[in-house]
Amino acid sequence: DIPWYLDVTGADLLPNQLPELPEAERQKRLSVAIEGKVKRLSVTVKRVSKVQDGNPRPNTTMVMAGAPADVHPHPLRGKRLIFVGAGYESKMFIFEKALELGVKIVLVDKPNSCGRRFAEEYVEVNTMDHEHAAQIAADKVRALGLKIDGIYNFWEDDVFLTAQIGAKLGLACNPPDAMEICRSKHLTRVAMNKVGLPVPRSFLVNTREELEEALKQMTFPAVVKPVHGACAMGAIKVNTIDEARDAYETDKKLLSAELDSIFAQGTELVIEQYLDGDEVDVDMLLEDGKILFWSICDNLPTHEPDFVNTGMNLPSILPMKKQLELVDIASRTCLDALGIRMGCAHVEMKYTTKDGPHIVEVNGRMCGNMFPQFIKAVWDVDFIEQGLMIAAGIKINPHKALPPKCAVAGSYILSNGEAVLTQKDIDLFEQTATDPRVFDVHMDHLVGHKLWSAGGREQLGWLTCKGKDMTEAVNNFEAVIKSLDIPWYLDVTGADLLPNQLPELPEAERQKRLSVAIEGKVKRLSVTVKRVSKVQDGNPRPNTTMVMAGAPADVHPHPLRGKRLIFVGAGYESKMFIFEKALELGVKIVLVDKPNSCGRRFAEEYVEVNTMDHEHAAQIAADKVRALGLKIDGIYNFWEDDVFLTAQIGAKLGLACNPPDAMEICRSKHLTRVAMNKVGLPVPRSFLVNTREELEEALKQMTFPAVVKPVHGACAMGAIKVNTIDEARDAYETDKKLLSAELDSIFAQGTELVIEQYLDGDEVDVDMLLEDGKILFWSICDNLPTHEPDFVNTGMNLPSILPMKKQLELVDIASRTCLDALGIRMGCAHVEMKYTTKDGPHIVEVNGRMCGNMFPQFIKAVWDVDFIEQGLMIAAGIKINPHKALPPKCAVAGSYILSNGEAVLTQKDIDLFEQTATDPRVFDVHMDHLVGHKLWSAGGREQLGWLTCKGKDMTEAVNNFEAVIKSLDIPWYLD
Repeated sequence: DIPWYLDVTGADLLPNQLPELPEAERQKRLSVAIEGKVKRLSVTVKRVSKVQDGNPRPNTTMVMAGAPADVHPHPLRGKRLIFVGAGYESKMFIFEKALELGVKIVLVDKPNSCGRRFAEEYVEVNTMDHEHAAQIAADKVRALGLKIDGIYNFWEDDVFLTAQIGAKLGLACNPPDAMEICRSKHLTRVAMNKVGLPVPRSFLVNTREELEEALKQMTFPAVVKPVHGACAMGAIKVNTIDEARDAYETDKKLLSAELDSIFAQGTELVIEQYLDGDEVDVDMLLEDGKILFWSICDNLPTHEPDFVNTGMNLPSILPMKKQLELVDIASRTCLDALGIRMGCAHVEMKYTTKDGPHIVEVNGRMCGNMFPQFIKAVWDVDFIEQGLMIAAGIKINPHKALPPKCAVAGSYILSNGEAVLTQKDIDLFEQTATDPRVFDVHMDHLVGHKLWSAGGREQLGWLTCKGKDMTEAVNNFEAVIKSLDIPWYLDVTGADLLPNQLPELPEAERQKRLSVAIEGKVKRLSVTVKRVSKVQDGNPRPNTTMVMAGAPADVHPHPLRGKRLIFVGAGYESKMFIFEKALELGVKIVLVDKPNSCGRRFAEEYVEVNTMDHEHAAQIAADKVRALGLKIDGIYNFWEDDVFLTAQIGAKLGLACNPPDAMEICRSKHLTRVAMNKVGLPVPRSFLVNTREELEEALKQMTFPAVVKPVHGACAMGAIKVNTIDEARDAYETDKKLLSAELDSIFAQGTELVIEQYLDGDEVDVDMLLEDGKILFWSICDNLPTHEPDFVNTGMNLPSILPMKKQLELVDIASRTCLDALGIRMGCAHVEMKYTTKDGPHIVEVNGRMCGNMFPQFIKAVWDVDFIEQGLMIAAGIKINPHKALPPKCAVAGSYILSNGEAVLTQKDIDLFEQTATDPRVFDVHMDHLVGHKLWSAGGREQLGWLTCKGKDMTEAVNNFEAVIKSLDIPWYLD
């Protein structure tokens, strides 16, 4: 019962024309219509919800069935925090957790930040411009005019920048001087020495002369490493003066901001005394200059000389006396030497055999990788939540579980020498996830990856086991490892899991490893972008190369397994479930896309091309793909912008694909009409109007109502219904003014317009699978009436409830258009149509790719046919035989969440919709906007999200939908 909700359903769920808005609204909506559709397209980047096999999967603004309602709002709810830096894709679980807790995020980060989709506001700053970035960011944040409750950072590159911005904005944060010292291993040593804390012998060596002077005073073994490094990049153990000189030259040659952005802060080097003994990480929570929580994790011995991490166990099994000594040095270093007052601190240390506790380095942020989840599982303290609360000025009171809830023992998956990664290798590790002893497992690499000849120097993934105590966790880990039979696997565990120095490799390997060590660490950092696995509350969450507990082993490999396909275009973030499905099926992906593609993390190879350069892109892409020297099994596309480019590249590489001419016609509404007319198919009266003169000539012959729309548009952008000549002229001017490649990249293909006869009647989508010029499957979805004059989609139902006679007429026109008029021969086709009241079936437009949004999942749920799988098989040259479920397995009825006028989105509004996800009648629900979003004054013109219900048939699905909607009480909802 929501007074503003627009009910677009009818007794028969078939389109009946909605009443027009008053004429006074028309001029306003002519511009709002286009800009709003672009806004709706861009906001879908925030949508992470994906549904497979009819089962909804959670996103950052979605409550899953069975999840309790938020009766007691979290104290973070509604707090607005500045996040500085986002890191890479596998850090996004931190943003997801923040949104789950109700935090509003203002993200300050470099252009094309992977975290931008989670932000209420995104402030672009060149974070590598250390002289000006803080002031520019602070000025931009002030200009937003928003109340800011705090500032937060988890990304090592930006700890100093975070403190600078916080200070400029007057926010509670650590002093910039403290964070600057943290980022410098040299300044950290100086600060510790000033307060009398133990430090190893250390020298700053910026020049060869300084190195030679330092070598006169240095004892060996020693370590050469960057002052501003991270993840041990550039850290090299040396045993002689000559090795020290070699390491210095290697680092000086390789370290740069181009290698890794961390070095934008400087490439200075230090040489310092090597620290032996047990290595640990001390993680702490600080508030008002006091340590409120600490945790010690034992690290397995690193591989030397390049300090590759091998594994860890938590909680520490060091004697408590040693643990307290370590915490004492860590806390005194943070509080007394560096001046850290609040937030998280991650301190890397050694308990040396001779001198006890020593600092390796201090990081003024939360621990990385999976360690926040390990700490949550063991101590029941959530570092993300606690860190956010401290940043927001909320007092924390972390309750450390004593005794610990469990123990965790794990190791990186390392190789003992040169080999090639096989599917069997990956399957063996992935299948361990079904073992209840396993806490988390993932593989970072794909089949065919060549393992390094320098054994133990490459991290291929991670395997962690749990137990009620450390003995059980270690026993579980060793038992799981022993069950594997992989000849290249390097076992780094010992009876007590405490570091005992691994033997050195032969001296002949040293020169090779000096360069490999640094380049390899950078490679390992970049490859983590492919890792999507996250663990929260001790429960593993799936990624593209991870099998969840309870999942059956792949006894019968899918025919797609091992096939290598070119994907052209990735779209936006909410399309990533297509890549995930492909990897799940064993497909190797060569991605051709624009720079900074959101799909690059899923690709075996990523070929960057300016996809908007329509004259040269195909040839450049084909040449780059050939240069890879890989066997390509096919080419695939799901992204409307790149259907023509896909066909061009496929033709140049001699791959099976649709003819480029066919795809070029598909992308042009004008050429589609011309082609249909040639073969005698029904077409509405239509005119190309590139100039005002052509428009005036067309208006002499046009009857009304009519539609002005772009030739190369998508999602009805720029499509405007007009009822008079003056309205047609206004619509023409509006489109000519607004449409450009800057507005949306789809218009890089052209901004020409057409005016054509308006088609009334029932609107449907016809989705088809084609192989060798034959239609092997079709599905019809009824669309609810669009909002006119700007054709905003309102909802759908599947399967169609049109009489079968009408359905067959629609399929006949759709198939003849695709096969006879356009020449489409294979793959997926998505055809938008109207069954008009006077002339029967008519084509609105043809898309030479799979249906978009959540429709592949709807088709899977209703007909049990997986469009992603079938499309990939066709592209790979594998014959398909789709079995359409008859009768359909279920029915799905849904609507976009629309508003009936101007309002501001509240947390209550979002909660009401999200809580419907716990209703078994709901198939999928999501909200695309955050609290505080202003709804448009032009009611019904803005899609705020989506709600879909299911039933055994359409009557039940519709009844379920209406019942769920009536249970809501939101004043702005348009029924």
